[in-house]
Amino acid sequence: MIEILPVRDKQQLKPLFLNENLIPTDFSMAVVARFGDEVLGYCLFDLGENIVIRSITPTDDLMLADGILRSALHVAVENNILQAFWADNMSEELFVKLNFIDDLQERRLRIMKLFDSCQHCGK
Repeated sequence: MIEILPVRDKQQLKPLFLNENLIPTDFSMAVVARFGDEVLGYCLFDLGENIVIRSITPTDDLMLADGILRSALHVAVENNILQAFWADNMSEELFVKLNFIDDLQERRLRIMKLFDSCQHCGK
């Protein structure tokens, strides 16, 4: 069974961020998708006044990417954070495919889509 769980431990976060050529901050977290001990993918983000998605992998498996993104957004909502953005180092391509964009100019994600089903994952 696939599990997608949050990671807050700085020692576990560091290699994930370094793998993406990113430097973790005091606000950095991740959600990691695993099948047993195998890491299938992850989302790296900062959680402060809002959530800023810094990296998602994989991007070629839309169903998995959708689940990983939704898991990260769920962490934000659980912390009463309802504003979501993607970092300027990321392309909007994945968010367009997943239909999560609220405002392209502001790089704002439609966090309330978290409560909708994935309509584009099978395409």
